[in-house]
Amino acid sequence: MTTDRAFARLLFLAPSAYPLGGVATWLDYLAPGLRAMGWVPTVGLVAGRWHDVAAYRAAHAALTDVVSVANPTGSHEGRVQALMQAMRDVQPAVVVSVNIVDTCAAVARLRAAGASQVPRLLMALHGIQPDLFDDIARERDVLDGVACSNRLAVALAERAGVAGARLHYVPYGVPDAAPAQDDADVRQHAASPLRIAYVGRIEQWQKRVLDLPPMADELLRRGVAFELCIAGAGPDEAELRHRLDAHTRAGRVRWLGHVAADEVAQRVYRHADVLINPSLWETGPIVVWEAMAHGVAVATSRYVGSGLEGALVDGINCRMFDIGDTAGAASAVASLADAALAARVREGGRALVQGRYSIAASVTAWDAALNAVLAAAPLPPPTVRRIEPAGRLDRLLGVCNGERLRRALGVHFAHAEPGGEWPHSYGVSTLDNHDFWERAGRLDANGSNTGAVN
Repeated sequence: MTTDRAFARLLFLAPSAYPLGGVATWLDYLAPGLRAMGWVPTVGLVAGRWHDVAAYRAAHAALTDVVSVANPTGSHEGRVQALMQAMRDVQPAVVVSVNIVDTCAAVARLRAAGASQVPRLLMALHGIQPDLFDDIARERDVLDGVACSNRLAVALAERAGVAGARLHYVPYGVPDAAPAQDDADVRQHAASPLRIAYVGRIEQWQKRVLDLPPMADELLRRGVAFELCIAGAGPDEAELRHRLDAHTRAGRVRWLGHVAADEVAQRVYRHADVLINPSLWETGPIVVWEAMAHGVAVATSRYVGSGLEGALVDGINCRMFDIGDTAGAASAVASLADAALAARVREGGRALVQGRYSIAASVTAWDAALNAVLAAAPLPPPTVRRIEPAGRLDRLLGVCNGERLRRALGVHFAHAEPGGEWPHSYGVSTLDNHDFWERAGRLDANGSNTGAVN
């Protein structure tokens, strides 16, 4: 980092919907890593009924410099004012929005008001979803930069209207965690059953967890002895349990529930031969890089996001199958019972993460992105968008006066879920999802590796 930007303050604004949120998984290493490089990072965790800052901090002890960002009324205007106050308190040179879309409105309002201390705004983009790119297109006049953890996300953000100089590739990083020799020996010489692990959110839309039951059925049909360990929680857990019931009763499936990030290695990776990842899309995924770092062979879909990234090579550092191809998934997993192939894939995976997805590489990329944001010419004053009235008080008195009265009276809006309390996005894509994924998939395929090892 250049000396003129030493000790520059940073404010990462992030959800704290523990255990549903996963953003602190990478902030856990990024905050101390940037501090070691001379930055002064603070993590602003939004608070509320659905956002438990205390529980989140207890689960992520590495986040030492933390402020709570509370919205006393629960309104849209209240969110924007709470974020503005956090920026006034911390006075960051750069504020990083981590799935807190109202950060854009807060920065725009500070700039339009001519505030003496207005931070640059960097959006952390860790998803490939149409609404997120709608947000980028709508807010491009206030975004000083977009930091993408995946090369497909970089390409899509550019198509959403953010100029190339404001786009930054900042991959996830995982610690070097090569397994102990006894673990490697256990994997190499282990008798059946083949130990398969799924780690992550249990939901169908992105993670495609309902592909696991037909994969298990196919493994059984082929006579492959296996044990599937599932670590995670999510909205489709009941349906997944129902579809795997016969395998569970036969002892072929174990359920660990939610496993804290610092316990996954000991409780899951140490006892796994194969990690299965059937996702539709990913911007990492961190779980794949973590498994590779721990010497676990990976069987993964050719998820949207794997092509332009250019990291995964079938038969070299993983085994790959097409999205939704459950028979192909079973073949990929079963092939890793071959000791020679599994050893080659494990070593290739470990080399990949050590060279490209290390914590040092990730922190260095973030340092470069933050420096570039500060070095760029300031953007023109942005358009401040009108906030719609939240209720009768706003319609009678105006939004700002209505908010003042709500605070004085202690009026608070109740929200039914975390995304209502602190929205991640306001985007509603002009493309239907099918069209978006078709386009994203075609773009990503330009960099895909379709070779296979039989």
